[in-house]
Amino acid sequence: MIKGLFDSCSPRLDKHVEHLYSLVKKRYKYWSRYISIYLTSFHYLIYITFDYA
Repeated sequence: MIKGLFDSCSPRLDKHVEHLYSLVKKRYKYWSRYISIYLTSFHYLIYITFDYA
């Protein structure tokens, strides 16, 4: 998807975007468990709130 978006741009920008994307992916791997736990608890909070409202 990102390749298609930046196909018309310069190769340097494409490389830069790829580098940023890999960094984000590494960060996401590290943080995904915390994010998923947070989202799950938030979901349950909303579910309980609307269930007993």
